[in-house]
Amino acid sequence: MDAKAMGKRYQVFISSTFSDLQEERQELWQNLISFEYIVAGMEIFPAANEEQFSYIQKQISDSDYYVLVIGARYGSTAEDGISYTEREFDYALEQGIPILVFPIKDPRSLPTYRTDEDPVKAKELSRFREKACLRRVAKFWSTSTELSLNVIQALKKATEVSPRPGWIRGDTVASADIIEAYLKLQEEYASLQERYKQAKGKEVAFDPKHLSSWTQIECANKKSKQRYTVRLTVNDILQELTITEFFNEDTLELAAKGAITHKIDIDFDDVEVTEWQLDRVIVLLARLEIANLIENELRIIVTRGKNFLPANILVKSKGSVNKSESVAEMDE
Repeated sequence: MDAKAMGKRYQVFISSTFSDLQEERQELWQNLISFEYIVAGMEIFPAANEEQFSYIQKQISDSDYYVLVIGARYGSTAEDGISYTEREFDYALEQGIPILVFPIKDPRSLPTYRTDEDPVKAKELSRFREKACLRRVAKFWSTSTELSLNVIQALKKATEVSPRPGWIRGDTVASADIIEAYLKLQEEYASLQERYKQAKGKEVAFDPKHLSSWTQIECANKKSKQRYTVRLTVNDILQELTITEFFNEDTLELAAKGAITHKIDIDFDDVEVTEWQLDRVIVLLARLEIANLIENELRIIVTRGKNFLPANILVKSKGSVNKSESVAEMDE
């Protein structure tokens, strides 16, 4: 399940010198919030000292990504002569947090009051800038708008390439019962895969009584967010399928969604069914030996010829739906 589907939000820590980049930070902060990121940074405690740095360390540890914006100042330094911005960078590096670096393209383009006039600090800034960009992709910026665009693009790629734990609302996390049921279903699915690896090529005469076997799956209306529990029989599923030797989970999803539209008043495109709910249908078909699971591919065992499932066996069923009933176990 992807992050968006789970309601997951990523926390981003913005690190930079503060007073000279306040406008850029504010615009970036607002843009990140509009893209549903949780933002952390020195805005809470803008002054730099040892006591507040301990708090900053916790904020960095709790963050999924660390964004370093480098302007034309090295910044306030601790007793060891290292700036607090560089110390934040070093701490994020130690914690293994993905670091995204955004140096200003030309530091000389900024007004003098936003630069380091002290030659020692200017030299330290040059050293830190080179250190931060070493062995990592850095995106340069000239305006606050360009900075925000670069950060958002880089974060989008980072969340795809290096997804992090993120944060999920407590009331959206699956209950222990649901997790246990899902794990049990996964175990049964794996067992059936192993069992039917040995059945490749096996032909099984279809028993019409299997048409009434059923399972219940949960689905939702994408538009209204209304949730339903729908009973689907083998007959319902096979009515929606063109019987071929092979079909995949995408085909099965289309069949399930089509069957659901005959059970409740809902448009096909509005039906939302999760992958693990579709696993219930897969397990039902495999358990009845209508299909087997070989190398993650569904294979119809009921083959063409004498064992081909006659079209006239399929009957139109009325089915039923109960919005409050819990998901039932499959028929043996």
